[in-house]
Amino acid sequence: MTSLTLTLPDDWHIHLRDGAALSTTVPDVARWAGRAIVMPNLTPPVLSVADALAYRDRILAEVPEGYAFEPLMTLYLTDQTTSATIAEAAASPHVHGIKLYPAGATTNSASGVTALEPLYPIFEAMEMHDVPLLIHGEVTDSHCDIFDREKAFIELALIPLVERFPALRIVFEHITTGDAVQFIENASQNVAATVTAHHLLYNRNHLLVGGVKPHLFCLPVLKRDQHQLALRAAVTSGNSRFFWVPTQHRIPVRTRNPAVVARAVTPRMRPSNSMQKCLMRRVPWIDWKLSPASTDPTFTDCHAIPRPSHSPSKRSLSQRKSLSTGALLCRFEREKKWAGL
Repeated sequence: MTSLTLTLPDDWHIHLRDGAALSTTVPDVARWAGRAIVMPNLTPPVLSVADALAYRDRILAEVPEGYAFEPLMTLYLTDQTTSATIAEAAASPHVHGIKLYPAGATTNSASGVTALEPLYPIFEAMEMHDVPLLIHGEVTDSHCDIFDREKAFIELALIPLVERFPALRIVFEHITTGDAVQFIENASQNVAATVTAHHLLYNRNHLLVGGVKPHLFCLPVLKRDQHQLALRAAVTSGNSRFFWVPTQHRIPVRTRNPAVVARAVTPRMRPSNSMQKCLMRRVPWIDWKLSPASTDPTFTDCHAIPRPSHSPSKRSLSQRKSLSTGALLCRFEREKKWAGL
């Protein structure tokens, strides 16, 4: 195989923000994605279906002419969310999930959830109405080391939640650890995860060695290289419950303390370029060339060109086949089917 044409992809986790930012973020994603799951952590947050529909209208107003981008909206879960809100969300064709932020875990999460057990009736309603739960999976206990917060969340919150609500569809957002990979691999078909390009491309050495690189700081924070390698193995494994997302977190610099300006601000690159970087590191003997398939922005060609024969490679033919082009690229159609979209 020398080339593979990908259909127009979707972005399963995006922060478009609001106000003036939409004039930049929306055209950016509309040029390469057909749809996107839009995060609700605005100020104030997207709490109701009415909020979501109004936000959707603001997004659609910024879609450039000639593009058919569709924002898939989500609601922000709080301690005050009601079962009636879940039922209304389930009835809306434009709301596709409920986002759980532990209070204080990340940007604009002050209104987030303070405890899970009091919300069990809400999760029961979500399970009944088949509304996916999208989770920022970190504990916020000040005594828990920042590099251990995802693992602690799995043990203390996620495992009990999955056991209590086995039919609830859950997306463990932007996972960063081998622990999360193992959890998804061992979970039922109702549990999936997103993985960002940021966490595939970098580990905490990139962030810290030689001085702190503030523009590589993002929550969840980068982890050890062993976790980075586990994420790369997951997204290239062919397991359709790992969803690759390019990552778009943007916050105006003027709104932040310069010392922490990069929190939730990650380097933005075209998805084809970030995919290329990740796959080149996973499959070093292949050169990846990505170019437009036509003047229509719907398609992109990925040409896999073997390196010259002098390139060192001791992998057997069977090993190479196990990492074939088809196994390496995101299975967008399978992801859509899982998401029920």
